[in-house]
Amino acid sequence: MRPWSDTPPQKGDLNGDNKITPADAVIALTIAAGGSASCDATTLAAADVSGDDRVTSLDALMILQATAGTIELP
Repeated sequence: MRPWSDTPPQKGDLNGDNKITPADAVIALTIAAGGSASCDATTLAAADVSGDDRVTSLDALMILQATAGTIELP
């Protein structure tokens, strides 16, 4: 159980640097292409920005759009 002071990871921040960057989109694409076997549940949840319970190229696109400021991630 986490202490109350901890904040959950931001959706789309897959490398843990506390910001959304193109590197996060690359990680999401890698997961979507079949690299999810080595990911923990927290990473998979952060990568699923579309909320459809899977990581696809749509999630990577949404992360990339967030880096450009064209959309807000949940």
